[in-house]
Amino acid sequence: MVVRYRNATRQRSSSVNMAAPLATCTNEEQRSVIRLSSELVKPIKIHRRMKVQYGDACLSLQQVYKWTRNFMNGTSSVTDSPRSGQANFTLTLFWDERGVILEHYMPRGNTVNSAMYADFLKNHLRPAIKSKRRGLLSTGVLLQHDDARPHTARSTLSMKHLPYKYH
Repeated sequence: MVVRYRNATRQRSSSVNMAAPLATCTNEEQRSVIRLSSELVKPIKIHRRMKVQYGDACLSLQQVYKWTRNFMNGTSSVTDSPRSGQANFTLTLFWDERGVILEHYMPRGNTVNSAMYADFLKNHLRPAIKSKRRGLLSTGVLLQHDDARPHTARSTLSMKHLPYKYH
């Protein structure tokens, strides 16, 4: 990246070569660049310079405008503010026409795979059905799923020891 400036009194231009483009960078690093540049340089120029330096990892022009506005309005932090409405868990809910059978809360970020789901059906859902819907296990339970991989995996569908049918 080349930065040019002109000395108004002598009408002479100079240029400074910047380092090679960065392969990896964080949003916070880029916001620091915006913060340092925002008082002297327009957002469009900041974005052009950052695009050369950061390539495809560069923040969008809209983000550069947003952060320039934030810094001009007195924000000094380059980190995102916490989101108040963001949930810290995932809810799995099982119900029938009579109401909720089981609600299970899992910490955010955990991944459900077929082994975990099969274990969940065996160790959580089955006891819940047994205690809340007496006799239902002996007549059979129909589970209606979407096509998520844990729901359609062979290990889940082949659980012969559990009284579940899949739809």
